[in-house]
Amino acid sequence: MYPDPVQAISYIRETKPDIVVLDDITARSDAARLIRLLRGTQSEIRIVVLTAALDRRSQARYIRAGAVWCLTTDQTVIELVETLRQIGKGQVLFNADQIVDLLTAPRHPAELLTLAPRELEVLQVLATGKSAEDAAAELGISIHTLRTHLKKCMAKMGVRSKLEAIIGALRAGLIELPP
Repeated sequence: MYPDPVQAISYIRETKPDIVVLDDITARSDAARLIRLLRGTQSEIRIVVLTAALDRRSQARYIRAGAVWCLTTDQTVIELVETLRQIGKGQVLFNADQIVDLLTAPRHPAELLTLAPRELEVLQVLATGKSAEDAAAELGISIHTLRTHLKKCMAKMGVRSKLEAIIGALRAGLIELPP
């Protein structure tokens, strides 16, 4: 819709969408850089990259920049719509290759030592795979409060996604995988 990144960012600031689909070909320049700029505009925005060809390296780069998912143009419209619905509900859709790439990315555990107990509780409940709404209900807090805790965790850890925050806390031994 907006091939010029400046126009896109301006439009996103005005409309505050929940999900943005970024065509990596239209982005022309560095799509990962544009993802970081978009996330800086609205931290809770969910960015989905649409690409003609997707390799593990590009996929990992987009996710580390803050994208929540990557779609390819060879998927059917029904698959695209269903994926966007799931993302809209806050579900994590990462595949095994993406998780392996994120797990092997170097992270500094010292960043994790500053997490507050409630922030760790939020990550622990989210590690069970629950939606943000269900996790908030289980913790007895509002969805807004849960998202605030999650945003603080992500900022302290220097990560761009909920999954990276959970994986970082798991790797540091601060939370455990559910049985």
